[in-house]
Amino acid sequence: MFKNYISSYILIFLAFCCNIAYKLIGSSVDKEGFLKEPFFLIPIGYFLFFLSILFFLITTLKKIKTKFRKNKHKIN
Repeated sequence: MFKNYISSYILIFLAFCCNIAYKLIGSSVDKEGFLKEPFFLIPIGYFLFFLSILFFLITTLKKIKTKFRKNKHKIN
């Protein structure tokens, strides 16, 4: 079962890593008054999270479809 969902697990892990990295790096204001923060990690984290959900749903639907086809052929 783990083998089927490995892409989803990897993507969700990377999404959490982006969110943790954003929190660990933090933000600061330099001498000129510019805000310095790793804002790019937030949308990347969300993108990876939703991509992992999409991969999970696609894999699950494929499994359901193959089970349905197997059961349909057994009945006939």
